[in-house]
Amino acid sequence: MLSSWDSISTSELINRNNYGYEPPKEVIQTAARPANGSEPLRFHWTPGDPNSQFYVYLYFAEVEQLERNQSRKFNVFWNDSPLSGPFSPRYLYADTISNSRALMGKEHWISIYKTADSALPPILNAIEIYMVIHLDESPTFSEDGKFSRF
Repeated sequence: MLSSWDSISTSELINRNNYGYEPPKEVIQTAARPANGSEPLRFHWTPGDPNSQFYVYLYFAEVEQLERNQSRKFNVFWNDSPLSGPFSPRYLYADTISNSRALMGKEHWISIYKTADSALPPILNAIEIYMVIHLDESPTFSEDGKFSRF
């Protein structure tokens, strides 16, 4: 965890059955948030090849029981372009946000900003980043899966 982040957690079970995306229980029960509640959550990576393609999966679950007058709502950006939002995580239920097209660039910044009407800072429970690898050869034998009649 970055020094500008702090964490919150719960011992309650979180519903992780989310369309095939299922982060580990221990991971989804903890969330990072900015140490300064008015700041965004930000992280970045720099690929060796700027033509590399990436898919990002962000996991969110509200781990705090919010009061009636509290809200947590945020927008997710990639390199200052909207990726998703506004989004409000559900209490004890995991949701996943991902990009539908591959991300490419010299640097990749993911920023999560709270909305103007949010009382609480953004959170992030987990992230997975996948790099696309193009295979020169077919990963299976070309004759696999062919059917012939007798």
